[in-house]
Amino acid sequence: PQGSGREMLLDLMQRANKVLAAAPTNKNRRSQNKVAATDIWLWGQGKAMTLPRMKDRFGISGSVISAVDLVRGIGILAGLQARIVPGATGYLGTNYKGKVAAALTALENEDFIFLHVEAPDETGHQGDVRKKIQAIEEFDKNVVGEFVKYQKSNNNLRLLVTPDHATPIAIKTHHAMPVPFAVCGAGINKGDFGSYSEESAKNSSSLYTGVTLFETFIRGEFKKT
Repeated sequence: PQGSGREMLLDLMQRANKVLAAAPTNKNRRSQNKVAATDIWLWGQGKAMTLPRMKDRFGISGSVISAVDLVRGIGILAGLQARIVPGATGYLGTNYKGKVAAALTALENEDFIFLHVEAPDETGHQGDVRKKIQAIEEFDKNVVGEFVKYQKSNNNLRLLVTPDHATPIAIKTHHAMPVPFAVCGAGINKGDFGSYSEESAKNSSSLYTGVTLFETFIRGEFKKT
């Protein structure tokens, strides 16, 4: 650390080093030839983030449903209500039914729901292709499938399915490659692509940023390509 307050932070880090060295958990780990925690890493300091609220931008209300604190926090900053679902873990076998139920309840009085599922990302970080396939299949069946059923009796509902980024098995981390999206519902024209894949996204003649994709979705202004 540099700048004002560095002495306090360095002192805290040095004292934490001694505490961790004597910690029973670390002693036990060392006896089993496991890596012990040696230091604290004071990272992430900064100013509070501000975002334009959905009500101000688009005149809509809504909720965010996620097991990830970061996602819920961004939603709250954007003026969304964070709906906590018991049993939502952010991994395989999460409480999909509870998430969908919370979303459908919210849609009774709200305009927009952001339902986030973390398992495909986590299994990508693990580099486990079988678990990644399982995560995608669980999401497709238990979330996408349920909303497609719901949409059949709610014709004014628009659905958008997309990852926020790629997490390829080969590199086990995030990548900035184009990602696919699928959208359907009121006022949406049928597209020409026959598959939902990174390859289709890469070969698309019309790419969106995250911001423009969201704005286009909210306004229902997708054009046939």
